[in-house]
Amino acid sequence: MDKQRNRTIVIKINGKDRPLKKPVNQPGLKTDGKRPENQAKQELSLKKEKKDVKIEKEAADQAAATREEAFEWILPENQSFQTIFAARKKKTQSKKNIRKTGKATKTSFNNSAQNRKMVMSVLFITLFAILVGTGFGLIMLNMVKSDQKPGTETVSSESPGFAENPAGSSPKKAFSKTVYVVQGGVFTTETAAENSRAPAMEKGLPTATIEMDNKFFLFLGVADSLDEAKLFGARLQEEGINFYAKEMIFHFSENAGLYPEETAFLKEASSLFDTLAAASITGLREGIIPAESKGKLSSQINNWEKSSESNIQKAELKTIKKELDAAVKKISSYEKEGGEKHLAGVQQHLLHVLSCFQQLS
Repeated sequence: MDKQRNRTIVIKINGKDRPLKKPVNQPGLKTDGKRPENQAKQELSLKKEKKDVKIEKEAADQAAATREEAFEWILPENQSFQTIFAARKKKTQSKKNIRKTGKATKTSFNNSAQNRKMVMSVLFITLFAILVGTGFGLIMLNMVKSDQKPGTETVSSESPGFAENPAGSSPKKAFSKTVYVVQGGVFTTETAAENSRAPAMEKGLPTATIEMDNKFFLFLGVADSLDEAKLFGARLQEEGINFYAKEMIFHFSENAGLYPEETAFLKEASSLFDTLAAASITGLREGIIPAESKGKLSSQINNWEKSSESNIQKAELKTIKKELDAAVKKISSYEKEGGEKHLAGVQQHLLHVLSCFQQLS
């Protein structure tokens, strides 16, 4: 043991032997080269601290490296995240479709424009169909007679003023004449009116076609009231003839060029017209003229036969005189012989007078 402790340590440096010098005594060291126990503990504690510092530094470096590699994700709320994810997914799917088909999907703007275009097309087609239908209906209306059902019509029909009225002057009405008629139809052409008139003529009924306002009216009789016109029309309907009972008003103006004598004659003719209409229409419907109508008719006929036409200049008034004279003869023949044909003749002459009223109004 002692021998081993006393052995000399030889160190070669660059191939030369250099003996280790005997350590020099230093403060705090023992003569045998050993340090005191307290100093050894301090050195050991210092080494341990250095080691701990080294370990902490390495841990800090590693943590810094970890933070550089890490990325903090800030995720939105669940609902927003789902919306964003769905939008990204739709966009991705759209891009895939474009790659597959080579065509982009139409945007909502294009869809809206297409919808507006479709709506405008539907509206245009509907409007065009309405216009075509209306035009076709008007054409058909002008080609055939008005499609009217049998019945009554109480519309007041006022004819336009006489054409000879001075421009800028308001017509002065001498008087007005109201007539109740039994109408058989309204036609756009005279030919159509005459064709519809033929069946009534074959049955011996009074008929007349009068043009008014560029239309042709078929009349089947005149009466002194609207109720009488309806009753006579009901009889015609039993024979298969449609009718319309209505009121017509004629205005006779002083500006029509009538002399005072002619105006007085027209009023007298108008009164006789009403009496003949009442007697004949009732006789056709009931087969007999009421006694009241006979007495009134006899008085008016006497006055009428005394009237003179020497002061009458208007052609229409002369025609009225002629037709009423013929009607008086027919009513007299009926009183002597009887027979419905005479009463129908009275009505026929009265329809001719009605045409003159229209020309004078």
